[in-house]
Amino acid sequence: HIKNKDSNEHRLSAYIYDILTRLTIRPPLNESSAVKSAIHYMSQHYRESPSIGQIAEAVSLNPHYFSRLFKEKMGQTPHSYLLSLQLQRAKTLLIESTLNIQQIAEECGFTSSTQFIRAFKSKNAVTPRMFRKYYNPKGFKN
Repeated sequence: HIKNKDSNEHRLSAYIYDILTRLTIRPPLNESSAVKSAIHYMSQHYRESPSIGQIAEAVSLNPHYFSRLFKEKMGQTPHSYLLSLQLQRAKTLLIESTLNIQQIAEECGFTSSTQFIRAFKSKNAVTPRMFRKYYNPKGFKN
């Protein structure tokens, strides 16, 4: 019974963390339609890890102007926002799936598991494996 309680607490903690993280990457209400379109494009194409040029082209803007506008409206660069989307998806997969680290890296648009692990650790201060162990009651199953 105690083990089940710990599992439920971990699961609840993971869901709260997920909700709070999603709120931090939500777009503000006063953004331009080009930025809204870019956010939509990134949320649909994060697995492909699109370049700033590709995102700007998708919203019919010059890449330099787009980057400036995005940062002005969102308070972060397009690259930073895209990375946040990728890492949020990775966190969800670490908690809810049995995919291995390489599979999660590929699913989230990273070119290698090494790149994924470095980015994840840089933003979260723990490796994906440790994150999974802490938030997933099943721990190191895979």
